[in-house]
Amino acid sequence: MSLLGRKHSYDKLADLPFFSGWTKDELGAVDRVAEWVDYPPAAELIKQGATGYEFIVILAGEVDVIVDDHVIAVLGPGDHVGEMALLDGQPRNASVVAKTPVRALLVGAREFRALVDQVPSLDRKLLISLTQRLRDNRR
Repeated sequence: MSLLGRKHSYDKLADLPFFSGWTKDELGAVDRVAEWVDYPPAAELIKQGATGYEFIVILAGEVDVIVDDHVIAVLGPGDHVGEMALLDGQPRNASVVAKTPVRALLVGAREFRALVDQVPSLDRKLLISLTQRLRDNRR
């Protein structure tokens, strides 16, 4: 049985910090374009150096973020990865590997760009998130 059903899954999204404050219409827009994916432990969600084709939000489980064979972060529910390569068109700067079974929301590149245009709060949330990551990396 899946962790999140397709029916009214936007209600579950609203519980995650990344989606807090989004309207039902905005959450519905995400739900319409997103794919809900399950990954087993050790599955590679993103490969460092590869072209980016998706934005991923972790719904359940944990992932390791790996740069040059070093784990630099462990992310869990509500965290997201993949937006940098979609925003700037550059190759992935890290690999992301499932540490545990992972349930994730996957949004393709074209759908991601449409969401950025459609959901005004997405730009701001991504900017805040990227800024926080930069600050964390300086410590």
